[in-house]
Amino acid sequence: MREVAPGIFIDGTLNKVCLYPEVNDDTAVIHAAKDPCHRKRLGYTTRGAPTGHPHEHLLREGRHLILNMVDAPDPKYFLPLMFHQARDFAAEHRAQGRALIIHCNEGRSRSTSLALVILATSGALPSVSYAEARAAYTALDPLYAPNDGVRLFLETRWAEVCGVYDVDSAVTT
Repeated sequence: MREVAPGIFIDGTLNKVCLYPEVNDDTAVIHAAKDPCHRKRLGYTTRGAPTGHPHEHLLREGRHLILNMVDAPDPKYFLPLMFHQARDFAAEHRAQGRALIIHCNEGRSRSTSLALVILATSGALPSVSYAEARAAYTALDPLYAPNDGVRLFLETRWAEVCGVYDVDSAVTT
């Protein structure tokens, strides 16, 4: 686990065990992994989450935000909603003084891309373009290595990801 900004940590789950099922009151966790986190929590055994399930894309439970996020090479598998929810979840818990752990399978693509967006939308990094934000984030976290899908998604939809969205249309619990 590494700290990329004060109180914001990145980690990976290479052993395919979802980490942090229970965390202290002073910590919140964003799980950026379909396998094993989202799949285990929703209990599905099919290739993907059940279409139309109320938590098909994400599930928020207390100090946990569990995203159905895969590191696919195609940007179509990423949704602005996931980044918006991560941004809002982080802001809420950081305002309450909690540390934030963001993890995916390797701790270098999905989790770090979420951290980049969280820091850019909070004013801690430039937010004008993905290229500027990426350069600034890479200085903080040299291990940032986004795979093609998330990189292309952020390059092409940066303004949408970093902008304001309609709270009433968000999927939450």
